[in-house]
Amino acid sequence: MRVALVLPGSGYRNSSPTSLAGGEHLGLGSIAAYLRQFGHEVTILNFQVEDSVFDAVCTPEEVTERILRYDPEIVGISVTGLTIGQALTVTTAIKQRKPHLHVCWGSHQAASCAEEILRREPYVDTIVAGDGEIPMLRLIEALERGEPLSTVPGLWYRDVDESAGMLPLLQIRLTSNPPEPDIDDLPFPARDTLRELLDRDVAIKDARIYTSRGCPFRCTFCVYPALGYLRRWRDRSADKIVEEIKYLRDEFGIDHFWFSDDNFTLPSRRSRFRALELAEVLREAKLGVTYRVLMRADSVDGQEELMKALADSGLTCAYMGLESGSPRRLEYLDKHTNPDVYRRAVSLVRKYRIGLQVGFIMFDPFTSWEDLRIDADFLQDIEETYLYTNMSQVLYAYPGTPIASQLIEKGLLPSDFNYKSGYREYRYEEPRIGELADVLHKAGDKQWVEVDDFFRRLRMIDVPAVYRNHPEEIADEINAAVETKIMSQNRDGYDFFVRALAAGSEGDLAKVSDLVTDHYRTSARRAREMVSTLQAFPAHIVGRFSAFKYAAFSGPGQEIGVPPRSQAAMSAAPLGVSGDC
Repeated sequence: MRVALVLPGSGYRNSSPTSLAGGEHLGLGSIAAYLRQFGHEVTILNFQVEDSVFDAVCTPEEVTERILRYDPEIVGISVTGLTIGQALTVTTAIKQRKPHLHVCWGSHQAASCAEEILRREPYVDTIVAGDGEIPMLRLIEALERGEPLSTVPGLWYRDVDESAGMLPLLQIRLTSNPPEPDIDDLPFPARDTLRELLDRDVAIKDARIYTSRGCPFRCTFCVYPALGYLRRWRDRSADKIVEEIKYLRDEFGIDHFWFSDDNFTLPSRRSRFRALELAEVLREAKLGVTYRVLMRADSVDGQEELMKALADSGLTCAYMGLESGSPRRLEYLDKHTNPDVYRRAVSLVRKYRIGLQVGFIMFDPFTSWEDLRIDADFLQDIEETYLYTNMSQVLYAYPGTPIASQLIEKGLLPSDFNYKSGYREYRYEEPRIGELADVLHKAGDKQWVEVDDFFRRLRMIDVPAVYRNHPEEIADEINAAVETKIMSQNRDGYDFFVRALAAGSEGDLAKVSDLVTDHYRTSARRAREMVSTLQAFPAHIVGRFSAFKYAAFSGPGQEIGVPPRSQAAMSAAPLGVSGDC
């Protein structure tokens, strides 16, 4: 059967690309590879690549035409909050032109709202409840053989119940819990998008790979707990991971890998042992690659041996979702940890010169003024107020999450909140906090994104890379120069936020806006000073800094650019800089 697997575009970009590895969709790649094993003809149509890599936003009409040009017999669409609008428009257009063409949706957000979507959207035929490989294969087989959809595991579908009386009753049913295949038994994901990028002359050196699936935790803002998995975290063997890394290195020249797991490690003996084993196998393989991970802070708290082993095996960057430094907030967000664990984990990661990126939710509807002060102190303590983003991020409330249910119960979110709703439609228990959050969040536009990217990349990617690839003496000098500016930025960021809190608590939003503008000007000026400072260092080192490659923002009257001495070196650097975080 001819199968089209589609990743719709969002229609816009709200940040600069961290890495071109983000262009691939491993879920669709894995489904494609699995279906091809059984003789099905599969194409992957990735419109996110057009949006994010080539700045060529495709209209719903263009997306529809490209899908139908392939003449598929079934269409699978991966849907997210950003793409659901285009997904609905394209699905409708497809079904209006080809009513009998089966359209199946998938993804966490589609699955968590499956019953409501199927009840309200007549053109969506079915929705996969979890991992897509087995359900998509069985769905194709059922359609080919004319078998009932009830035979397909892990599938939401419509059924007509004629036993309720004279009028048939429409029922939305889930056939079973999602299948949970042993991921070691699955084929490597198809790399159609990676090949497409290379065919279009994009110099790319990094790619995504998964080493586990799932998450056993129940953070109140996450949709994952609603999906019904029985085994909430499944890991992949070290040998399989390294086998795929070697394949991607040899076939595509990839030398930096994003481990796209919800949790690379868990705070458990078994999970830590697996991470140690992977580090050992990577070291023994001597592949000359680096990688980044997403991990919980409590999984590495006190784990000196583990962190050293990961760093020695090529770990260059870790993302930790901290969310808050307020014990009260961590409790109602159901994080099952505390700020002291965070402090120790952050210190350990930085000890081994691993770039650190933290996830932080500064504002949510239950946040108090005291929480905000505690969070500001915490962020300054771990040296993260140098980034505006950390101080302006707000909660996104998704349908099907515990926190969305709590907000509806408290009257802070409309009772008809659904998959089409915006993710910030809630009100705040303290209205003035909501007003402050709105001003700060909306101010985080493209200019601020690029300022943050400049400083973040210097600290997380470029300086650690200097330590890996150059003599320690020069690395220490560059690090000292960067950290001097970062610490100044950290102090100014903290002072800015404290003053914004004071103005916001008085309802003086005009003053808050002025503070944002002043802080941006100071930050852009400091970035220009940083560029000038780095010109004193060898061009063959700083000329390859990713901070200069991606940050093309302007301050008042002056543009941030690459140091003149570094232009030649920059022109030789690949777009996907090795070691990107």
